[in-house]
Amino acid sequence: MDRFLFRTYAVSSEDLEKIRKFKEDRKKKIEDPFRTLNILKDEFGRYKKGQFKLPPPKVPSYSEYVVIGGGIMGSSVAYSLKNRAPDSFEVMVIERDPKYTRASTTLSVGGIRQQYSLEENIKLSMYSAEFLRNVKQHLSVLDDDPPDIQFQPQGYLFLATEAGEEQMLKNHKLQTGLGAKVRTYEAQSIKEKISLDEY
Repeated sequence: MDRFLFRTYAVSSEDLEKIRKFKEDRKKKIEDPFRTLNILKDEFGRYKKGQFKLPPPKVPSYSEYVVIGGGIMGSSVAYSLKNRAPDSFEVMVIERDPKYTRASTTLSVGGIRQQYSLEENIKLSMYSAEFLRNVKQHLSVLDDDPPDIQFQPQGYLFLATEAGEEQMLKNHKLQTGLGAKVRTYEAQSIKEKISLDEY
């Protein structure tokens, strides 16, 4: 046999009256179509009189492509789409921090280099470095200056033991053949340029 639990509450007649009144008021508000109409008339009346003005929209009302997030990935996707067919469609990037002052892309200490052993990685890095150097020509913000992405070009130094020297020279040949600006140094040259005693 199933068991049922019944719970009873003691409610005063005063509380019952409050509950009844609340239900009646709520029912009146729901059933009264003029209440909603009066609210709308009041709002639109102020709009017609010029008391209530909407600012002109800064963001376009339509776009074929919308990219959410304008960090390095979002901006890259938007740029690549638009670059492929500049006049064919609209691309809009929605970014809550258009100056990129708090964005992880500009606050990170990430680096970019061309010292790879795969041709695809070298070409991609060279393209990315060139894009970042000239980012203000490629990216723009509606009614504002282009973002300052804080790109600081610095060099990389890769060291190799005698066992890794052959591979490093092979990589260097591939990199320079593709146009990367990389150099090799002998150990003595590095010692003259950089003090490595503390390492």
